[in-house]
Amino acid sequence: MKKILTAFAVFLSVAPAVFADTAATATIIEVVDAGTLRVDYNGIEERLRLIGVVVPADTGNNGDGWSPQKASDGVRSLVSPGTVLTLEFDLEQRDMQNNLEAYAYMQDNRNMNIMLNNAVLYWGFANTKAEPPNIKYAPLFNHSCQDAMMHSRGLWQYTTN
Repeated sequence: MKKILTAFAVFLSVAPAVFADTAATATIIEVVDAGTLRVDYNGIEERLRLIGVVVPADTGNNGDGWSPQKASDGVRSLVSPGTVLTLEFDLEQRDMQNNLEAYAYMQDNRNMNIMLNNAVLYWGFANTKAEPPNIKYAPLFNHSCQDAMMHSRGLWQYTTN
């Protein structure tokens, strides 16, 4: 059963996304942190929050373990300024601070759409938290986060779980 769930999670994270002809796109300007990007969206600079991605607070261990900077660097290993993202919105497109909130897809070198939100969690660069009403992929995000924990990837290599 565990192998089936893992295969299902991998399938969902790399399956080509099906978008309408009017799919929203944004171009990355800067990785702010593991869960926030500065993007060009419709010609306007916006902050984009990756739905389901939460960056834990600094552990305060002065560089000996996980840090928000390491998490940001991890995301920078996945995307860079100029990367074009396809955005999938959930029930609410903006948070209380008026930031965009979306599931962001990028193309890999095989032209497959990879969900950045899930990749960040899979590699352990952040934690996950379901915040209704934007919870469409919460089970997938929970599984990816648990898998990162189980395999001590990213921030989870510094915990004693």
